[in-house]
Formats: sequence, structure tokens, C-alpha cells
Amino acid sequence: MISRPGIFIFLLIACFFWVNEAVWACMCAGVGPPCQEYWRSDAVFSGTVVSQKVIEEKEAGSDETSWKTIVHFKIEQAFKGISGEFVEVVTGISGGDCGYQFNTGKRYIVYAKLMTGGKRYWYTGICQRIMPIEKAEEDLAYFQALPKAGSGASIFGSITQVYMKLQNRDESIRNALQNIRITADSPSSHFEALTDKDGRYQITGLPPGRYKVQAELAENQDTQKEYEVDVVDRGCAKADFYVYLRGQISGLIADEHGNPIPNIVVEIISAEDAQKSAPKGKTIFTNDRGKYMLDWLPPERYYLGIGLNAQSDKCSYPRTYFPGVSQLSDAEIIDLLPGQKLENRNIIAPSFTPDLEIEVEVVWPDGTPLETGAVILHPSGHTFPITPDRATKIGPGVYRIKGFKGCGYWLKAFTYGHPGEPGGGNPWHDEVEIDPSKELTKPLRLVLTKPGFFCRHEQPK
Repeated sequence: MISRPGIFIFLLIACFFWVNEAVWACMCAGVGPPCQEYWRSDAVFSGTVVSQKVIEEKEAGSDETSWKTIVHFKIEQAFKGISGEFVEVVTGISGGDCGYQFNTGKRYIVYAKLMTGGKRYWYTGICQRIMPIEKAEEDLAYFQALPKAGSGASIFGSITQVYMKLQNRDESIRNALQNIRITADSPSSHFEALTDKDGRYQITGLPPGRYKVQAELAENQDTQKEYEVDVVDRGCAKADFYVYLRGQISGLIADEHGNPIPNIVVEIISAEDAQKSAPKGKTIFTNDRGKYMLDWLPPERYYLGIGLNAQSDKCSYPRTYFPGVSQLSDAEIIDLLPGQKLENRNIIAPSFTPDLEIEVEVVWPDGTPLETGAVILHPSGHTFPITPDRATKIGPGVYRIKGFKGCGYWLKAFTYGHPGEPGGGNPWHDEVEIDPSKELTKPLRLVLTKPGFFCRHEQPK
């Protein structure tokens, strides 16, 4: 956690890098299959990179210069739009400017565009379909069996149902959806298909033109239900659909007097794991109005509550299950259906008031009081499901913060460099661990001497 000034500085730096990255980022609409990219390209060939060099070139009608990579190929086989033994192709110098990084001596399948600005030259990059020859079986098979002229176009793709694993949003479970109707419509044509057992579909023999491709899916399903694609004779377009089962549970956490409880951890655990010491689950903090929303939940049976996982003799909050009971046998199971969004799962939680007050003085090594920074109190373990109050500044470098007796904490002060200090702007901090078994009889003192802003227990291991 970082104070408001700290957050502002952090976000300012983050935005600076994001803006600069955005300036150089290469934006691609996506690379399609061979039957699509072949007809979008002006030239397609296989060849070996003989040599390459980076050049600086002045832009036409401007004083600005740009960098380009000139790649010389020995053509092995020309499939479209090009002839001869050698060809020179222009690309960028990095992925940031859409350049493809070729390796000299390596063989590739290359799709290229003819640029006709001030100069005529062949261009390719990561937004074109390029690959080492050993990975181009699909491309070569298509080139060798091109459909006959007048055979029409095709549209194909798949429909996949996706939901995230309970504890890891980086992992997903995917299921093919069978017997889903797909329609492709132009101003003068209508075509249909059904997905097979693998969720795939294909519509062939379409006249060239623009088509609206739609999947007949339920209105409440979280997906893009239609695409617009252009196809040419003998070409294709790919349109994949993904149905996301984004289950949600939301509600309010309040005490027995109806007062919302902000910044308290709400937990959800798998019902089948409820008796385990470390059940699978997810957590979220309530906002300043006591509201929460657990998102991206897979279909499953759950218990909802507070303090379901985090229990300790040192510092524990009474385990409370939805709708406000302390025993698992009295708790209500939430049976979440695929993609279901449940609201008003409110919990009445035991009330409590912070009963520990800590005063701390924060100074630089020369004794100068900290002027702007953050003072943070957070549990030394993950046992108490509520965050304490933020520190209040009560004097030059002096702060007061509240917590809970019997809980172990780390008390940390953090800021950027001391004004006038050589190399000012670097983060500095100091921290102290608070033993819950000892009484705090005098104000604490923190001296900003440690580089960075992570406590010892936060350092990467």
C-alpha cells in the first residue's frame, strides 16, 4: 500500500513508461490462415536470407529520419506476384516498429506488400504471415492445391466455452460447443452451418463480398456474437467465437447495526474443500461502502464468508459464513451456475473497533523529519481479514495509526529521495516488526536508510 502522494508519483512514472511504450508499440489486427493472407498479400515466396543491413533514411518531405532493415533473399519458389532469383525486402528494426527479426542463412515463407509511396519496394513485418520454412506445412499445402477460379470463398472457425480456474486466472478450462448454428449473410446471400463435436464449422462456396457472421448464442453469454469479414474468390476468413463463463457474486458486508464494513476481506471457497486446512478459494476487499464483487468464478458450489481460510491464535477474526453464521453446518451453500451473476449475497459480520494506537516518528539519517511519504501498518501474517486505518500526520514527521491488539504487524515508512540529496528521487524506507506479545510503551522511530520500499519479508525469495 502507498499513500496518496506515493501513489501519484508511482502512477506518474508508470504512465510515462506506458505512453512511451504506446508510441513505439506495433498494433496488428491479427494474422490469418494461409487461405486469407495469400490473397491479402501482393507477393508470397519461400527463400533464404542471404544478408541484411540496417539503414537510416530521411522521410519524404520531412526532416525526420527512420530506421529500416533491408533483407536480401535468394528466392527458392515464388508462389505469387514476384519473380527472379533474388529479392530485397524492407522490414522494421524491432517488434516495436512491426519489424520481423530474420536470421541470416535461415529459410522462410514470406508474405509481402508492394509499397508504392515515393519509392516502390516490398515490405513485410510481424503483421504479415511469416514463418520458418520448417513450420510452414499448412502454407505449402495450400499453395500446392489452390482452389480453381470461380470455386468461391469459405468462412470457418470454432466456438469455445472458456472459464477460469478458481485460484489462477492465468489458467482456463476450455470446452468445444457442438450444434451451435452459424450464419453468414451478405446483402444477397444467406448461408448456415452447425458446429461439430470439436466446436468447428465451415461454410464454403460463398460468392466474394462482405459477410456478417453470427453465432446463435444465449443473450446473457459473455462473448462477441458477430463479426464482419471480407472474402475473395478462392480465399477465406476465419471467425472464432469464445463464450466466457464469467460468474459473479456480489453483496454488502455490514455489522449487526447495519453499518457497512470497508476494507474487509471477503472469501469464497469450494464447498467440497470446506473441511480442508487450505481450501481452494478467492478473496476480495470490500470498498469504502462495504460492497464487494467476486468475479471470473467458474461454475461450482461455494461457501462465502469472512475469515474462512485465515485463522490464528494470535490474531483472528471470528469465522463468519454467509448469511452471517459461525458454524459450517448452518452456512448456506451457493450453487453458482455457468456464467451466473448473483447479487445481494449480504453478510452480517461481528462489529469491532481498532483498539491499538501507534505513534511513530519518521526522519532522515540527519534527523530531518519526513515531509511527504507513506506510513503503513500491515499484518506480519495473513491472519486478520481487515486493513487498519491509514496513518494520520499529527506533526512534522510524526504519524498516528490504529490497529488491533494481539496482532503482529510490520510498520513501514516509505518515500522518494530527500530534497537536495545526491541522486534524490530514489525510494527509501525503514521498517520495524511489532511483536503482539509486547506492549508499546513509547513512540516508535523509523530512520529512512534502506533503499527501495519493500520490507524484508516482502523481498523476492
